[in-house]
Amino acid sequence: IGNIDTQRWEDIWNSDSAIEIRRSIIDGDYTYCSRLLCPKIQNGQLLKKKDVKDPFFLNAIDKREFVLSAGPREYVLGHDLSCNFSCPSCRKEKFNLSKDEEKRFSLIKDNVVMPILKHAKLFMLSGSGEFCVSRHCLEILKLLTLKEYPGLKISILTNGILFTEALWQEFANIHDMLEEINVSVDAVNAHTYHDLRIGGNFKRLMGNLQFFSVLKKTGKIKKFVINMIVQKANFLEMKKFVEMGNVLGCDQITFSRITNWGCFSPDKFREIDIVSPLHLEHGKFLDILRDPVFKNKNVDLYNIYRFWEEENFMDTMAGKE
Repeated sequence: IGNIDTQRWEDIWNSDSAIEIRRSIIDGDYTYCSRLLCPKIQNGQLLKKKDVKDPFFLNAIDKREFVLSAGPREYVLGHDLSCNFSCPSCRKEKFNLSKDEEKRFSLIKDNVVMPILKHAKLFMLSGSGEFCVSRHCLEILKLLTLKEYPGLKISILTNGILFTEALWQEFANIHDMLEEINVSVDAVNAHTYHDLRIGGNFKRLMGNLQFFSVLKKTGKIKKFVINMIVQKANFLEMKKFVEMGNVLGCDQITFSRITNWGCFSPDKFREIDIVSPLHLEHGKFLDILRDPVFKNKNVDLYNIYRFWEEENFMDTMAGKE
């Protein structure tokens, strides 16, 4: 919708592209939304106008206001790909910023990120990499204080390896702002983990998960989440993943279907996408979804929910016959 290198964030926020996207959502055609990636569309869970309660959105719908005077409530930092992992589901190699990229991102931090966060209520990082190895992300976090950014909450997505108790203590300035820690885990078994999380250390991860669990149980954070990218290599561990999350005291245990971000050939992706009805072992995946454990309130089936819903509907109908 714009260029963060050359434009002010205000101009990007109300660019022609942003206005057209808002129009498509309010009119209900969702032209620019992916039918393949959006879980709300896939699961038939798009919010109907009659169910909207938020006064801000009600006003925008009623008056068809596509140009917004207020800035974004939520800001997701997704432009930094720095990561200490090279998971097959995400990328083919580890990635670190060059010196030139660090200089570029420093300007983006000063001119775009920090000004936007003055308006935001929620800051999420980093869906594109690992914040612990990103100088860009760490510099941003160092600048955040409740005094300077009142009302701002922070949600962190991490692979959990470098987010240690020592790092937590180093960033005491965000303790009162940190709302959520969301950890990408993908496995219960160490062998499966090391196959899928290239660069990881299962023993260290388990130790850090215990630390996050303590943070949650002592009220230091409000929400603790673990998530699994479901694929052929790990779908048999889904039930145990829920059990592990319950032991850790997780508020949410998320399962999402693997996506091909250009890392797999079409043939290879068909081989690992167990959620696809065309997969030879898809029936085994459906059998697992029938387990009552997936009815737990803290289980989020994200973009595989419709498969669970269909299986439970069929089981209910069979029970009435």
